[in-house]
Amino acid sequence: MAFSGFDRQLIGELRRTGATWQQTYLVQRILRAISKTSLFSQYVSSAGGMSADLPRVLSALTSFADGGQPSRALVRGLCDGAAATVQRVITQWGHHQVLMDLVVALRDTALSIADQQRPLDQQKVLTRAAAATVAARLPEVRSLVDAALAGAWKRAVSAAYVDTLADELACLAATADRDPVELTDDLTRALRVHDGLDIDMFRRLLLPGLSAYRVAVVVHGTTELSALEALHPTAVSAPVRQPERLGPRLARFARRVAVRGPACLVACEVQAVDTRSAARAARRELSELLDQYMAGHRLIELTLGDDAFVSRVDSGTARHLQTHPPTVQRAVPLVSQWPPALRNGLRMAHVARTTEAPLPAAALAWAALEASGLTKREDIAAALSLQAMRQQVVEAHRQLRRGVATLPGEAREHADDLLRRIDQHTGSDEFGRVRDVTKWVELLLPVQTSLAELLEQVPPLAAQQVLDWSARLADPAECARWLEDRRQRVETLLHALNTTRNMALHTGQFRAFGDLALGVSGSLVVDFTLEILGNWYRNSTDALPPARVISQLAVRQRDVVAALRARTGPVDLDIGWLTSPVRREPPGGRAGHQVEPRGTAKRDLATATDLRRG
Repeated sequence: MAFSGFDRQLIGELRRTGATWQQTYLVQRILRAISKTSLFSQYVSSAGGMSADLPRVLSALTSFADGGQPSRALVRGLCDGAAATVQRVITQWGHHQVLMDLVVALRDTALSIADQQRPLDQQKVLTRAAAATVAARLPEVRSLVDAALAGAWKRAVSAAYVDTLADELACLAATADRDPVELTDDLTRALRVHDGLDIDMFRRLLLPGLSAYRVAVVVHGTTELSALEALHPTAVSAPVRQPERLGPRLARFARRVAVRGPACLVACEVQAVDTRSAARAARRELSELLDQYMAGHRLIELTLGDDAFVSRVDSGTARHLQTHPPTVQRAVPLVSQWPPALRNGLRMAHVARTTEAPLPAAALAWAALEASGLTKREDIAAALSLQAMRQQVVEAHRQLRRGVATLPGEAREHADDLLRRIDQHTGSDEFGRVRDVTKWVELLLPVQTSLAELLEQVPPLAAQQVLDWSARLADPAECARWLEDRRQRVETLLHALNTTRNMALHTGQFRAFGDLALGVSGSLVVDFTLEILGNWYRNSTDALPPARVISQLAVRQRDVVAALRARTGPVDLDIGWLTSPVRREPPGGRAGHQVEPRGTAKRDLATATDLRRG
């Protein structure tokens, strides 16, 4: 559900105040990237950026120099991934000396640490030197990002340039835990008040300084937390039945919260960039605080309530935030029958998703993959890149619908008419979901009249995703480059998750740079992997273990990339087939023959072999 960035009021204000194409596109791209409701391949951690990858590799290099962890293979993978990230920026922003120096340093470090004959002590000296190089360059990288923002805000630049900038700014915003809902509201309010945004105002809204917030949460399981002031200098508590001790506002809050059994109201002060971020920071502080009380009472359970009362210290403005998890009327399993080999992975995935602490959640996410037998990061990344391609092509149609929903009056009516024509061709259902991906791809190669007219009216994010995929599908070499780039980005994220798991186990570390976004990414990557496996087991009678499924899809990804590179005409590939089951025929049969999905109409699905012949 990648709908962040399509707030109707925000888009309306950007339109009213005459925001340029690149300004609107940049705002939408950042909001989409930092929202955990976005597609896995479009979320900030899987997209990657220097502003996240370089501090992360710096942490890994420093840790290796100090204690030999994480492993050499992981350090090498992180260095290679960070070098590839910097190289992508060079491609769009030019050959800045700081970037070229970083690429050289990271690649040299990766080659050095791969030398198994080099003594560990010598490796530690080299990684410490590399860490110093990266640390010294980080301020220059931030200045380069600021300069790129200034350039993109004032003059016309390419969509690829803005994409690179959006990735960097999204990394900075996610690291600061800037909430997408709060950012949307702040941008909308500023546009209404000031009739526009200059670059300084946008920068302040995107990355505001830290402010002091007072946050109160109900703790269930006890009516009193004794010696609280000795454990946390700003924390206070009162029985939930006697909240007046903490003031009239908290008393009103306590009366609105449902409580069963013993409970107390606990408040503490935190530094955060916005209200929702403050609520998350306080929950994290208080959850870690409860560790000490749990250690003193082995038979009780202390839990935090869902609601939070957040007040800003300087202004006194306050809000009651309700963070109840989403619900459904009827829950259904992803697949009715899972292979026994996947049961451990499903259990770990469930535990990871319900773990609130971000770093343990990221570590458990990698443990969920390992429990499913998935340990080859390069294979997982290759398989996920195929699914990302399929998902993004389909999602381009859904983003069109969201874009149309932001249009005003008569423009909306005309756009709805154009969208109906497109839906008739693609056979979309009553919810606007594409039934026939091949029919949708036909509209993209090239962009047909009704679609081209619609693209001129919808916001930039919706239009650009359609144009991007139209261009890629028309150019096999570009499509192959995208698949390999996506594989590399995902593999870098997997290195980070594996590193997090190792560091959490070996050092007991429970906080790290960018761990909030990494915790979300861990859940997304597990969900994305289960989506692929669920589709496979739903449409195949072969009970292959998960590792075999992912291995076969990794081989398919490499075959597809090789075939695309050898092709000169438009991409002749059934997007709906990319991660569907296939059956290898015995010698003499045609390799890559499809397994017909059960319960579906027979379809002519292209194979990598067919693509090569094309």
